[in-house]
Amino acid sequence: MTGGLQAAPGVAVAVQDRDGHLASAGADTAQAVFSVTKMFVAAAVLQLVDAGRVALDDDVSHRVPLAPPGSTVRDLLNHTSGLPDYATAAPYLEAVDARPSRPWGLERIAAVALEGDRSARGVFRYSNLGYWLLGAFVQNTTDAPLEQTLARLVFEPAGMASTFYPAAAPSAPR
Repeated sequence: MTGGLQAAPGVAVAVQDRDGHLASAGADTAQAVFSVTKMFVAAAVLQLVDAGRVALDDDVSHRVPLAPPGSTVRDLLNHTSGLPDYATAAPYLEAVDARPSRPWGLERIAAVALEGDRSARGVFRYSNLGYWLLGAFVQNTTDAPLEQTLARLVFEPAGMASTFYPAAAPSAPR
């Protein structure tokens, strides 16, 4: 194998012959959740709400100082906080182009995103930052790393034994 395929964590193959017979195989490989993390974070948040540990109208900035005051759990879950999406912000894109291998922690991401306009508050506006802040909120609420909380509240109960949130992900400052 060449290029990026050497680092691939798993492989799945499907082959269909001319008669339409399909054969498939795949490795039993642990899978990191990266781009689908939002639904798992939301599930963990809603379990904390259901358990009475937090409320949808709690101000996230009380547990995550990087969050702008008035950013509620509900607003972040619904993408209605007015927070811009750092992934489309010019300063972020320019910095990534200049140094693509430099890691981005929550503090740098928040600094770039919070330079943007929040006038869209109350209107749906997709924001990766909102879910980074929710992940930090879960972590700071449970006093456990996010990967442990997601495993305990979401992955294990759902029988997702090969799914994990990478421990190397940026953690939230307190």
